[in-house]
Amino acid sequence: MSDHAQAVRKLATALRTLHVRAGQPTPQQICVHSRWRLHAHQVTAMLERDEPCDWPTLVLLLGILGGSPDYFRPLWQAATAHPPA
Repeated sequence: MSDHAQAVRKLATALRTLHVRAGQPTPQQICVHSRWRLHAHQVTAMLERDEPCDWPTLVLLLGILGGSPDYFRPLWQAATAHPPA
C-alpha cells in the first residue's frame, strides 16, 4: 500500500473512531446538527468511503462530533496531498 493510501486510510479510521465515540449519530442527525450545511451523501462519503473532503467541511463535521482540528489537520493534509506520479 502506498504512503498516500495509508494516509487516506489513517484519516478515515480516525474519523470512524470519532464517530463511534460521539455515539454513532446517523448522517441525517449530523445534517440537522450542521443546520443543513452538510448533506447526508457528504457525511456518508466521509465516514464510510474513505473520501477526504475539503478542510472547512471536515472542520464542520469535527465540531459536530467533538473532534480536535489540531489533531485532524495533519491527518487531512497527508490524505489530501497529491501522490507522487
